[in-house]
Amino acid sequence: MKFVTGNYCLLKKRYSFSLLFLLILCTSTLFAQNNRRVSGLVTDSSKVVISDANVLLIAGKDTLRTTTDVDGYFNFSKIKTDQFSLKISITGYKEFSHSYSFGKERQLDIKGIELSFSGNMLKEVVIKSKPNPIRIMQDTVEYNAAAYQVLEGDNVSDLLKQFPGLEVDDEYNVKTMGKEMVKLRINGKDFFTNNVKDFIGRLPVGIVSKIQIIDDFGDEANFTGLKIGEPTKMLNIVTKPGMNRGKFGSVSLNGGTNDQLGSNANMNLWNDNKQSNGGINYTTSNNGAGTSQNIGLNSSYRNKLGKNGGIGVNYNFGGSNGAFTREQSIETLNPLGTFYNNSASSGENKNNNHNLNTSFNFNNKKIYMNASIGASYNSGNNLSSSFNNQTGIIRQDLKNINQSKNSSPRVNANINFSKVLKNKKNSFSANFGFSSSENNSNQNISTNTLYYNKITQVLEKDSLLNRNLITHGNNQNINIGFNFSLGLKKPKDSLARKSLNFNYNGSIGRSSNDILLWY
Repeated sequence: MKFVTGNYCLLKKRYSFSLLFLLILCTSTLFAQNNRRVSGLVTDSSKVVISDANVLLIAGKDTLRTTTDVDGYFNFSKIKTDQFSLKISITGYKEFSHSYSFGKERQLDIKGIELSFSGNMLKEVVIKSKPNPIRIMQDTVEYNAAAYQVLEGDNVSDLLKQFPGLEVDDEYNVKTMGKEMVKLRINGKDFFTNNVKDFIGRLPVGIVSKIQIIDDFGDEANFTGLKIGEPTKMLNIVTKPGMNRGKFGSVSLNGGTNDQLGSNANMNLWNDNKQSNGGINYTTSNNGAGTSQNIGLNSSYRNKLGKNGGIGVNYNFGGSNGAFTREQSIETLNPLGTFYNNSASSGENKNNNHNLNTSFNFNNKKIYMNASIGASYNSGNNLSSSFNNQTGIIRQDLKNINQSKNSSPRVNANINFSKVLKNKKNSFSANFGFSSSENNSNQNISTNTLYYNKITQVLEKDSLLNRNLITHGNNQNINIGFNFSLGLKKPKDSLARKSLNFNYNGSIGRSSNDILLWY
């Protein structure tokens, strides 16, 4: 009996252990089925990660939420169902939605989730503040064009007229602090003729960002830092980005009484450093006593040369022709009798002027050089004649012919050189100049006086005077100069520059003048 009881107890224990093992196994399987995990990476179409995106996972009746981290990743755990769907959204992108299934896997890593930009993005909000109209620097007063009211079609002169301290007249002459402002630059670079009045009435105000009024001591002074003497006022136009180019020109016709007729045409091609222009003008008139014609031609070219250099060429021609005729009658009462004077005169003149100038500049912040070569030739031809007939108590005739020719060629060259030495406070400068000119003139005067008998009015004698005057002048000049500047330590609270300067200047000149007089 005890033996039977013992077997029964052993069998009961085995059964309890098996039941416990089966329960643990079922519980472990159920836990594993409920511990599915999902992770993923969210980017845009450019593969840039998107952080703080809202991620929604829907699995059966369960809904889980999270956001992507700074690296664009998200993850979920304890997902009970085999199938689920994801919804991802963030402002500025289209919503992403897709369904997934675990299959036999317990962990799913989703890559390649890309969000597309939304077409319904919020509009850009721009907060504008009123710009500062004037900024004063060491040697510059700067005006901000955005702070002033301009209208469509306005030019630069219309903007300048609004600036305090500036005066602009109808001829586009500009004054500041009582000083004439002539020199013009754009973005700190030379601009065609560099003449203010030539362009402020033609450049549209829409290209302007800022206007600067600069105390200019010259490019060499800006390079060396030696600013000596009285500066000139320079106008510098700072353009808006991409506005440093264009084509502009004008054509005009005018007419008036006395057969006055005039025309003017010019064209300018501007592409930052590269500038080309050409122009022509012509006028003619006839006032009944004479005629005149004037013609002018001009052409220029400027461009960058290499990385740090520039070159410019300019040519101008001016020509004029004129002719006149005059007649005059005078009656003079005298106690001895009456004098009658009839006179007639006529003349022609012709003048031509040619000017050619070239320039070269170089500046690499260590060496500055500016060179120019110019040539000119002026010529003139004049012819005049007159006849005076006197009758009455005394009869006398006077004939006069005056003819002259003149010419004056000229050549000049200048070179300026500066170098910053190893100690940047020190600099060396040199200049050289040469000029040669001639003046040639040939004048021929013929005077013939006829004397008549007072009673018979028969020619009694005549007086003939011929005079030929030839002049020739010649001038040559050479000048040379050196300057060494030794920079000194300046006070910390001062903008002034202290230096010790050594200068030498010398010049040589020669002139001659020959006169030949023939009778």
